[in-house]
Amino acid sequence: MIPKYAKLELERRFLLREQPPDLDASDAWRILDRYIDGTRLRLRRMDRLEGAETVYKLSKKEVPDAGDFSRIAITTIYLTDEEYRRLEPLPARVLAKRRYKLRDGASVYSVDVFDGNLSGLVLAEISFDSEEEMAAHTVPPFAVAEVSRDESYTSAALAAAPSQQLKRS
Repeated sequence: MIPKYAKLELERRFLLREQPPDLDASDAWRILDRYIDGTRLRLRRMDRLEGAETVYKLSKKEVPDAGDFSRIAITTIYLTDEEYRRLEPLPARVLAKRRYKLRDGASVYSVDVFDGNLSGLVLAEISFDSEEEMAAHTVPPFAVAEVSRDESYTSAALAAAPSQQLKRS
């Protein structure tokens, strides 16, 4: 069941061997996620790689169907700088990445290039408007494996995992 006010995200996620060449930094973001301890809350700061734009969000993510991480119920509110600063000191697991857009034919992927102890990990995800569209999508040729239903590749799990536990190719 989808919680009240939540939006259902339909996404598939793929493991990449390396960062694709020629990613466009003009539409890219540096993302710092803080997964607040003891909750399902994510505090996010997004800074444009090129430019001065910053966006702050607080989100709650839930999996309505146990084990199916391709379907996520998400509730998000946008925060002011001051609201973010008040929540930032809460104990949390931190995940840092850069997000780029990658076009492959008619498909547009978000490519996450991870920093810190996850340096070298690259994931691509794509969102869909319907279950049928999601089911019909094929694994892109640049992907090593699909990890959509693998909980260890969710961002919350990645924030808690030591880098040596991850399969990268």
